[in-house]
Amino acid sequence: AYNEDNRKKSLLLKSKVAEVEIEGHYSFSKLIPTLKHIVERTFTENTAFRMESFSTEEFSFAARIYEPGVLTQFIHPDFKLIRNSKIQGTVSSRLSQISLNGFIPELQWGKMNIQRTTILSGIIGKELDTYLNCDNIYVGDSLMVDSLQIEAHNEINGFLLKVFALDKHHKNKMNLTADLFPQSNSLKMQMRPSEVWLSDKLWQFSPNNE
Repeated sequence: AYNEDNRKKSLLLKSKVAEVEIEGHYSFSKLIPTLKHIVERTFTENTAFRMESFSTEEFSFAARIYEPGVLTQFIHPDFKLIRNSKIQGTVSSRLSQISLNGFIPELQWGKMNIQRTTILSGIIGKELDTYLNCDNIYVGDSLMVDSLQIEAHNEINGFLLKVFALDKHHKNKMNLTADLFPQSNSLKMQMRPSEVWLSDKLWQFSPNNE
């Protein structure tokens, strides 16, 4: 179903495998360029704010994914499974903003099966705040990661990245902290003191590793 009133659009797509709703002021031809510009402006050093180019893009979106089966493999052959998931958020070109939150109970990519993933993320201008948590990551039948947490937020002149992961027996674990500095066309990573345990053996990263 599609409605347009006073230049505000409402699009609702329903099927047995998914529902998608987009509501607000948007143009289909500008959706991808708007998202790309907001992300580039956040993660690269010299991308200017071009509000006038995307001034009509102000919308919310929500997607529910049920049991698409093999249809996911039309996106990529390794995308084997996603089920009972919900993702929602908002986009504002005026504020250079993207907010996103979602829950994915199960996702399979190739031989990797990722369970109970929570995503909370927000971009506004040059500001970033992101949190991701996964309960279990299997490779084949083997539980490789019992818990994974990734956080990223703003620090002076860049972003602070934290990654924490451990296996079921806690013999392999990672506690990694790094600074990310936007460059003109890339990100530079500089490690802070961090630890990785492999079979109960400690590997440490020295400061200022790039």
